[in-house]
Amino acid sequence: MSSLAETLPTPLPSVQADVCRSCLLESSVKEVPAMLEGQGLLLRCPLGLAPDDLGLQGISTASLVSLLGGGVMTLVNAIMAEKRVLFFGRTHGPGGLCRFVLAAVLLVSPPLTGILDTRCFPYVSLGELSWQAVPGYIAGTSNPLFESKPDLWDVYCDLDQAKVTVRPPALASLLSHPSHNGYDKALLRRVQDSLSSGKAAGDD
Repeated sequence: MSSLAETLPTPLPSVQADVCRSCLLESSVKEVPAMLEGQGLLLRCPLGLAPDDLGLQGISTASLVSLLGGGVMTLVNAIMAEKRVLFFGRTHGPGGLCRFVLAAVLLVSPPLTGILDTRCFPYVSLGELSWQAVPGYIAGTSNPLFESKPDLWDVYCDLDQAKVTVRPPALASLLSHPSHNGYDKALLRRVQDSLSSGKAAGDD
């Protein structure tokens, strides 16, 4: 990990550095050899669970990264900065929308904790707006009317178009500040390379 610290651009917000180190920390899992029907396997077992860990199938940060590409780093920075993030989607169905919202939480937890209980609203509507009073909420909706109400959100993630919109423009520059933009791109490249390698291996 020392080589990682030496290559980090400065100044880097401490909370973002913690997120990046947590994502790359190899000692967070233990590799256990096993045998199944005569075939050798290497199991990767987590050494602990964070408060926001979810034991539900279908919630994949990899799917979110693959869908949004570079836009996912805007989401990460917005969530860490406690900005209001609203997801919109219809083509994935209500269940798919909820899974993407929950995956966004897992992008930053660990090391951040408590987001799932305090800031996450996987499916909301115009009929009940109490969630909007929560600072830095992360919510999902299938109602397109929210897009025309930018006063209700800071970051709007359109899953159907794979597009992330940030308002106002001043906030966009904050979420892609030069002090950490280079490291964001490097980390995203490593994640995308890993996803591509995994897909290629699965095709063999």
